[in-house]
Amino acid sequence: MSLLKVPLLRNMLIYASFVSMVILVLQPIMTTYISSLSDNIDNIIFISGFVFSLGGFASVISAPLWGHFGQHHGFFISMILSLGLAGACTILQALPSDLYLSTASQFAVGLFANMALIFLLMPYWQKIQIHTQKAVFGD
Repeated sequence: MSLLKVPLLRNMLIYASFVSMVILVLQPIMTTYISSLSDNIDNIIFISGFVFSLGGFASVISAPLWGHFGQHHGFFISMILSLGLAGACTILQALPSDLYLSTASQFAVGLFANMALIFLLMPYWQKIQIHTQKAVFGD
């Protein structure tokens, strides 16, 4: 049985694709922004790729922590807290006037805005369904 025939997994793949597209819209202008923050820097394309990838790296680190927090304190509290902190960090990204603070703020946004939010937004019955063998492998 193809995993794309399972509606829950297919929908999660679609949602993850849209989230990735929205995030990647910023990548082309990241090099211009980083060059405006620093004077003459060698390997500007490498540095901008590194800064851009820090959000994803932080997301990978924080996803299990947010999942653990959600299991102990409730997924709604986890969702509200992570979205609020991600919003605050996103607003703070407009303030840095040097490369290091901008890099740190990119990492901070990644800590709070991660792909685990897709799972947090799903209805409870779908969370149960995805963990069952029937949802993935059929009968």
